[in-house]
Amino acid sequence: MPRRGAAEVGIGFVLFIFGILGLAGAFALSKIGAYIAVRWTRDGGDEAAVARAMRAAALLPYACLAWAAAVFIFAGFINSVYLGRDALLGDTARTPLPNGYALLFVDGDATVFNPATQHFGSSIGNQQDAIFGVLDLQLAGPRMLGDFEVGFPPTYKAGAPRRYFVLDTRSGVRGDLANANALRDTSSALGITLALEPIDTVFTRYRWTWFDLLAVILLVVPPMIVVGLIAKSVVRIRRAGGRRVAPAV
Repeated sequence: MPRRGAAEVGIGFVLFIFGILGLAGAFALSKIGAYIAVRWTRDGGDEAAVARAMRAAALLPYACLAWAAAVFIFAGFINSVYLGRDALLGDTARTPLPNGYALLFVDGDATVFNPATQHFGSSIGNQQDAIFGVLDLQLAGPRMLGDFEVGFPPTYKAGAPRRYFVLDTRSGVRGDLANANALRDTSSALGITLALEPIDTVFTRYRWTWFDLLAVILLVVPPMIVVGLIAKSVVRIRRAGGRRVAPAV
């Protein structure tokens, strides 16, 4: 079962580390940005413009850090509340599957479950429509086929016993099979071409959506626009200073 307390501790630790690293990086970039701005504009002549450029360059890394935090919180909220996906924090990862089921990772252990009969916020119960320790999976219309390690939590050791299953997502009824040959025979009888995939591959396919691309665009594009505006201002100040220099005789 997912360990809720462990996930919360993991999220808190990750946020703390990200915060420390982000502040350290912003501090370093602030000093570098202010130095570059002063160096490039010190001959500009307009002291007020030079001071504004220096302040903008010094504050930009902190503004970018705050913007990144805001985008991350926004994306995490939308993914968690509306899209049924994790917020990319802690040791828990989750994604819905197109057949109404969902895939949950806790510390690398994969569980397939039905959100309609399981409450993700507390724990996933051991019942017909929940499979722990899934290693390979195939979605075939209303059915799911795959294999899992016997026992929970799974051991992931070479040669550990596996069992195979066919799950009807409409009824929630699962049939467990003893070996791969039995799974192959069952899939053939159902008219399904067996093509199991590693559970990580299945997770990656359904975890990332257009919204994640939008979040990346929001994260990158506005700061780049501000960087361009500050750079344009620095160049303008430098050129203005160059025009004030009298030509050599």
